[in-house]
Amino acid sequence: MKERIVGQSGELFCFGQMPVWKAENLPEVLLSGYSSEEGEWVCLNVLQGDVEVRTQDGAAEVWSAESGDCVFAPQQVFSVKLKTDDAEIRLSLYCAAADYFHKKYGMSATHSAVAAARDTVPAGRALDMG
Repeated sequence: MKERIVGQSGELFCFGQMPVWKAENLPEVLLSGYSSEEGEWVCLNVLQGDVEVRTQDGAAEVWSAESGDCVFAPQQVFSVKLKTDDAEIRLSLYCAAADYFHKKYGMSATHSAVAAARDTVPAGRALDMG
């Protein structure tokens, strides 16, 4: 698992990781079609074996451990089919820096007034919201 990745959407930070899945414990939702929540990118890592990844538009591609990671945009539907008996996969969830604490720790999102103030209050200064 990479702590962060850089893509077209900028720098993304890992806030969660699923267990390693094999043929005997692969969740049905991954076979039929899975999509993440808004603001969550999914990184599919093939640890061993071969896996067919199919997107909602029907395009399919076979991934292996040597292929690298397959990253899906928020709410992009995809499904997986294990092509070899020894296949193992893991999903990692990524988000933008602004959503990290909200996603990782289940905290409420930063209040809009605080977010707006970050551009006007110099670094190292206190912000009294009282």
